[in-house]
Amino acid sequence: MEQMKLPDKAIQILRDQKLEGSFTRQEVYDILKQMYLNPHKHDTNRKIILEASGIAAYQESSGAVKILLTDDAPQFKGVTERLALCWIHEGRHYKKLTPYLYLHQEAVDNFLKGTEAKDTFMTIVETAKKHSVNVYTYLHDRITKKYEMPSLASLIRVQNQTLATTSP
Repeated sequence: MEQMKLPDKAIQILRDQKLEGSFTRQEVYDILKQMYLNPHKHDTNRKIILEASGIAAYQESSGAVKILLTDDAPQFKGVTERLALCWIHEGRHYKKLTPYLYLHQEAVDNFLKGTEAKDTFMTIVETAKKHSVNVYTYLHDRITKKYEMPSLASLIRVQNQTLATTSP
């Protein structure tokens, strides 16, 4: 709650209550009613406490993920142990760099252009479309290393062999 900028006074009130265990949403509302008798005041503090409670409950749940892929929006900070950014949003940080060595300048330039990652991904997408393969299913198959689907390369080879045998 400190990270979410809840005032020290409110944090101390919560600590003094020596709250332990898990609470339902209604129980948290009841605690807030005791803390803030006037329902028209301290809206920001109420919101912070509710959000922090929700995040804590999520982190304690069995389905909580360790890494969350986001667009770097501040509301995701603190939800998981680690945040990851998609390559587009990661690139924003690279734009702020001023490398002095040529090798580093070249690496940053290549990343910003996104030539390798973007081109490879788009090639996979287009090849999958041409061969009537669901790209999401295909990528999931490869990332999870199940390899239940034929590779795109094998589909291309089959198509080329078919074309070679059917063309005059």
